[in-house]
Amino acid sequence: MKKWIVLTSTIIFWGLAFTAIKYSVKYLSPISVASLRFAIANVLFALLIIK
Repeated sequence: MKKWIVLTSTIIFWGLAFTAIKYSVKYLSPISVASLRFAIANVLFALLIIK
């Protein structure tokens, strides 16, 4: 059951990423969007490593 929850959440987050990029590029430059994505990913990975 846990595998299905992980799979479903991955699909949802993956799909939402494209929608978020589509709308965020309207208000920010592509470089800003990419930088923000990498900054968020770095924080999440750092929390994962520390844990």
